[in-house]
Amino acid sequence: MEDIYLYTPEFRLLYIIPRAVSVWWDLFYDDVGKVEIYLDKDDDVLDVLLSHDDIIISQGKNSAWISGFYQDSKKLAIFGKTLSHMLSWRVCMPFRLSGAVDDIVYSKVSEAFIKNSNNKIDTFFVGEKVGEVGQTDYSISNEKTLLEVVKELCSMESLGFRVDFDPLGEKYVFLLYKGRDRRAQGEDPLVYSEEDKNINDIIFFKKMDEYFTCGYCQGDLVIKTDAFGFYKRDCILKAKNIGEADYELNKKEIISEIEGNCDSGTSDVELGDIVTLQKKFNDFVASYDIQIKEIIYLFEAQKSIIRPVLKQEGRLWR
Repeated sequence: MEDIYLYTPEFRLLYIIPRAVSVWWDLFYDDVGKVEIYLDKDDDVLDVLLSHDDIIISQGKNSAWISGFYQDSKKLAIFGKTLSHMLSWRVCMPFRLSGAVDDIVYSKVSEAFIKNSNNKIDTFFVGEKVGEVGQTDYSISNEKTLLEVVKELCSMESLGFRVDFDPLGEKYVFLLYKGRDRRAQGEDPLVYSEEDKNINDIIFFKKMDEYFTCGYCQGDLVIKTDAFGFYKRDCILKAKNIGEADYELNKKEIISEIEGNCDSGTSDVELGDIVTLQKKFNDFVASYDIQIKEIIYLFEAQKSIIRPVLKQEGRLWR
């Protein structure tokens, strides 16, 4: 188990936890993650926790803001949220922007943390463009947190996001990124199947009655796909503008869900990786390409477990 470092938000080292009873990280590709750290009840770190309200913890490449802690007669527990949680501390007023999805995201994050003098964090930076990313016309008609805006925009292009903490360089860096292609037919495949004994208890579910191909929003027709006759499904959209209508319609998909339990994953799996999950239905073997959007890391004195959450919702890639 790697040491756990505690810093002030200004990168001053406060304390080093050389060993913990257990550390549990639950990390997400496109959302805020969390961490739980369990220690002996009389660990000296308690003095630091009591004397500082805002503390950043770092273990390896993972970092988080301490959101709370408690002590009882048996243990001391520390809870934290990954630094993407900082996006929930900023509010976006109504706006409309057109362009590449990553450009819009970086623009709003820069506005919230870099360009606005009242909100500015001098040590906050944004990363580089992701590459080939689709265009959108995006708007909000009511206030939303920056986190909500970033999540909505990233979902359009299956982008991941995170805020890295660099105590040596004394900076926070907001990054957008794409997962690696590790499907069965690729150059670096990662396949999960019951036959390979690296996954078990695969569950499959499919529901079609909430899928629509186009919708009407205040008299305007919004089209998702060119479907005709039996295969054309209209709906009424409650959005207040076309940008929100596109987003609402894109969520009206065939509801499919497949998931399986992976007791201990390979150490080189990363958030955003697109892997293949194979499920045997009687004599038929189906392959589903699944993006790993959650990985759980458990560290204890004598063991380390990496558990990718193999779960896909919506229309499954084939």
